[in-house]
Amino acid sequence: MHFPVQGMPFDPERTYMNTVLDGLVSTGAPPKTIGIVASKFPSVQFISVGAREVAARRGIKEVLYLEYEFGTREYGPIAARIKETNPDFLWIGGVGVESKMLLEALKTIDYVPRGSLSIFPASGPLVQAPEAKLHMSMTVFEDDKALAKWLKANRVDTIIGKQRFDGPNNFGDDLYRVRQIQGDRWVVVWPKELAAPGTKLIYPTP
Repeated sequence: MHFPVQGMPFDPERTYMNTVLDGLVSTGAPPKTIGIVASKFPSVQFISVGAREVAARRGIKEVLYLEYEFGTREYGPIAARIKETNPDFLWIGGVGVESKMLLEALKTIDYVPRGSLSIFPASGPLVQAPEAKLHMSMTVFEDDKALAKWLKANRVDTIIGKQRFDGPNNFGDDLYRVRQIQGDRWVVVWPKELAAPGTKLIYPTP
């Protein structure tokens, strides 16, 4: 049984692009064309494929769709394709520093996207990059001093127990348990008070 807690929906390939486009529409000058550049890394590739379908359904003309190998370090040719097609909005389905490297490559050929977004970028390096001015990405929440202060002073009830955020680097207690395969399923076996009813840690293997 799986209960996701990271805030991601079941279908990010549908919701992410819709959220982005809703935001762009709110400016009064929504994009008419889009370029989608996607890493083949599985966790982002399927989101970009879905985003492509959403954009088409919403009447945005696709002028570029390009997938690149995960681990690509040379973004010059990709940047050239983007400049050539000149989309109103650039979607970068990348991870880590990929979007930063692509934006750097665009800068070297004197091209600045009219608007751009990456899915899961390395936030620190990107926010310090001049070429990333006004670049967007998906997030759950950003620095909120009032919220941060409250979290450091309070424990929060969650589905995995009470969590605190007042330790080193805002970490709290270790809420991990020991589970064991018994029969045809996983069961929690330790700590004893949290073990599944009627189960105990079996050791050594009979």
